Amino acid sequence: MYTSRFIRPLLMLLLAACLGEVSTVQAATPQRILFVLSSSKVHGSSALPASVSFGEVVDAWDVFHEAGFAVDFVSPDGGAVPILDSYVSDDVAARQQDPRIMSGLRNTTTPAQVDPSLYRAVYYVGGSNAMYGVAENPQLQGIAVHVYERNGGVVSAVCHGTAGIVDLTLSGGKSLLAGKRITGYPEQHEQQDAAYFKQFPFLIGQTVTARGGTFSAIDSEQPYIQVDGRVVTGQNYASAAPVAKAVVEVLRGGRAEVEQVMQKVMQAFETGDANRMFEVLRRDGVVLGYSEGQRRVVTQSAEEWATGFTGVAADEDQRYRRYDILDVSENAAVVKLTLDYPRWKGQDYLALSRIDGNWMVVSKSWSGQVKP
Repeated sequence: MYTSRFIRPLLMLLLAACLGEVSTVQAATPQRILFVLSSSKVHGSSALPASVSFGEVVDAWDVFHEAGFAVDFVSPDGGAVPILDSYVSDDVAARQQDPRIMSGLRNTTTPAQVDPSLYRAVYYVGGSNAMYGVAENPQLQGIAVHVYERNGGVVSAVCHGTAGIVDLTLSGGKSLLAGKRITGYPEQHEQQDAAYFKQFPFLIGQTVTARGGTFSAIDSEQPYIQVDGRVVTGQNYASAAPVAKAVVEVLRGGRAEVEQVMQKVMQAFETGDANRMFEVLRRDGVVLGYSEGQRRVVTQSAEEWATGFTGVAADEDQRYRRYDILDVSENAAVVKLTLDYPRWKGQDYLALSRIDGNWMVVSKSWSGQVKP
């Protein structure tokens, strides 16, 4: 299920868009991305050196910077994060002289110093040390969940950085990964007979699957990403820039606003609360579908349909719902809602319009059948 929170950060985002590009003086607005890095200098309890992947920082930073976002850095211990020469490829080596990036990497904040309300997305950087100290850090977990739930923001990760998101739990108690398409650096690509691998506290693909996610990867060094709602993940080093571009697309393409509407729709279904549904549903909207029993198209007003919500259904724990945003343009969106109930299975197609600056559901067409 999807949960929703308040939309103050979204309104700030829309205001910033109206005013133009956000400057560094306006850094208190939510136009910021938080890079999450590991502080670990070694693999586990060994003396084997571990490092942040410098290129995964640079490639993503460039995309976010060009898109007008500011970037901050956080690590479990704060301060400088380890960057080994072997983790700096030739194409980005010169960027070690770039003070805009290096100042952040040498002076990362601690989780306690972070105000999560400022961020539109978190980006978990890979590198061999990403396996240690990040996933289990409760303060980092709280920051990411705040950005995702309360800010309507994006959780993203690349390569071994996906390790950092495996223990993120939403306020309703479910894993962030449950029902999500996820990628990251697969254990099949590791040197499994090497000493470093024996230090891994868990395996990324295996753990994603255990959390209810669907893990996928390709047998290639080419870029490969998965975008599932507001969760964006990349498989490898080459995927850093594509991940960042996908995050920007989600944030700038209207999807974040539509996501927030759909979270309220899902909550209304779960609670059977008509008032909550009316927060995002036009009362003068239309609900229609073909009735097998009546052998005709049945039409009713959205207000008539939603007033049928009379509280939590007795079999709510047996009802499965999922939504997929099919298309978002400047002022219109289409969302597919899949329903699987003990006695009903079907699909709804919701049409949304941006009205006076706010996204609203204006129509719902349904199809399905009663289960035998």
